[in-house]
Amino acid sequence: MQHFRGKALQECLVSAQSLECLTVGVYQSARVVNVDPDCVAFCVLTTDKENECDIALQIRFTLIQAFCFDNGIDIVRVDNTQRLAEILGNTDLANLKICNKNK
Repeated sequence: MQHFRGKALQECLVSAQSLECLTVGVYQSARVVNVDPDCVAFCVLTTDKENECDIALQIRFTLIQAFCFDNGIDIVRVDNTQRLAEILGNTDLANLKICNKNK
């Protein structure tokens, strides 16, 4: 079951990227969520051990999670940042991805 969910997420992210409906990066995604939350389909939040010590980043994650909750935006948690980077063809991914409903 886990494999199928991962595959479905992969297909969704690759499709959103090809349609230019994917926002990558904590600060860029926070801006999109803040400006037009209705355009956000869902949020992918990674849990990366190496960023656990970055207090500012953790505060931003907490605020984005709260904002998503308040606006009915689903959050998908991913624990393999490296695999996500490989899927999207980018080895320098920040920890948050937003799939936009429309661009």
